[in-house]
Amino acid sequence: MRLRSTVPCLIIALAVAMATLPTVAAASYTLSISPSTPVSLGTIITITLSLSGGSRNTAYTILFEVVKPNGNGNATISTPLQTNNIGAGSTQPITYPSPTWTASSGTVGTDVAGVYNVFVNQTSPSNVGTVQSGQFTVSSMLTLVTSQPVAGSIVQRGQTASISVSVSSVSGPDTSATVHVLNPSKLNVSLSQTGFGVYTLYYPVSYSDPLGPWTIIAYASDNQGNSGTGSPVTVMITKNDLIVYSLSTYDSRGSPTNRLPSLHLRPRRHMDPDCKCQQH
Repeated sequence: MRLRSTVPCLIIALAVAMATLPTVAAASYTLSISPSTPVSLGTIITITLSLSGGSRNTAYTILFEVVKPNGNGNATISTPLQTNNIGAGSTQPITYPSPTWTASSGTVGTDVAGVYNVFVNQTSPSNVGTVQSGQFTVSSMLTLVTSQPVAGSIVQRGQTASISVSVSSVSGPDTSATVHVLNPSKLNVSLSQTGFGVYTLYYPVSYSDPLGPWTIIAYASDNQGNSGTGSPVTVMITKNDLIVYSLSTYDSRGSPTNRLPSLHLRPRRHMDPDCKCQQH
């Protein structure tokens, strides 16, 4: 009878003991990818893995893998992660691309636009496979904003048209871009950098440039492969009219006369061939 009565007591005691045992938290991994916003071609990415709830004072081996978009290649790198006496630790920051990565296909670099996938594998002390994953996005687009001239402006032949364009990628102003526009005669002319991501051209409108609308479209590219096109800005090219504001006549002795002779004007070398003469 005593044995039967003690069995339930033992079961209850074991249940209480098990309930009071401390629970062991599962290992938790946190992947950090910087920058977290889309970047331009050629940008360096920083990747870090943090671990909490792992084995105390243990050396882990972490394998990072980056898979480029559209099957353009993948690469791996192995790095240690050492935990402290509470089972926490992190890898040293890993930069991508760098020569320490091993490419199994394609190239190592942010040289293709699209979404890059990052996979993190724990290979030791036990090989548990993928423990974290993430992504970063690379864009090849340049944004061009033409601030000068203003659409609808009138530029006469013989005058200088100021063209100013700001160029930026998703990473910020682009200071290594090559920028050009087409002049009124559809010839390529380049802009020079005059500020932080700002490019300028002072174009002298020639007397041979065609009259009428001139649609200015800026084009840009850089040495990383980024490129872009600005919105069209249309201005009007008009002829440079010759205006006679005053006219004086002299006789053979050099004295002024009141008689107004017939007006004969000989075109100068740089006078607009399409101009009309007006007497005032």
